[in-house]
Amino acid sequence: MKSLKDSDNLRRKQFHRLADDHLDLDLEQLRRCTYEPSYETLATTKTAPSSTKHHATHHHRTHGTHPTKEPAETDSFSFKYDPLKHLMVAMTHHKCYIYTVMGTESTDVHTSHGLHLLETKLITMVDDSSMTYSSMSHDEVTAASKLFARSCNKSGMTTFKLN
Repeated sequence: MKSLKDSDNLRRKQFHRLADDHLDLDLEQLRRCTYEPSYETLATTKTAPSSTKHHATHHHRTHGTHPTKEPAETDSFSFKYDPLKHLMVAMTHHKCYIYTVMGTESTDVHTSHGLHLLETKLITMVDDSSMTYSSMSHDEVTAASKLFARSCNKSGMTTFKLN
């Protein structure tokens, strides 16, 4: 019967073998696979000694490079179009950006492609750090569009006029 120390060494070897074979597995999953006691693990550690002599092997190999752990970057915009006032709003975090739709944009906004082009244009304008936009009061937002006032006049929201 193997000692508890031999059993722990065997589990550690299994762990490292699994880690080499399955680099994409989460570290906690690997630990659960090898370190949590289970009936099968205990049964295999209590076998009679074998007559075959085993030699310890030392592997001198690299474990490869791993990608750096970078945080996931997320950003979100939501858009609304007011067809009566020909205005579009881009909302993100605690900010609203109101854009006056001009020319063919007022008809293009009714197609999927035209809407996506207009949304892209608004995001580009918002991201342009060289531009400054004037803020709008709650009353100005309400006068511009009652539809937008419900979304943009909430507590903590700031509204800007893009054009």
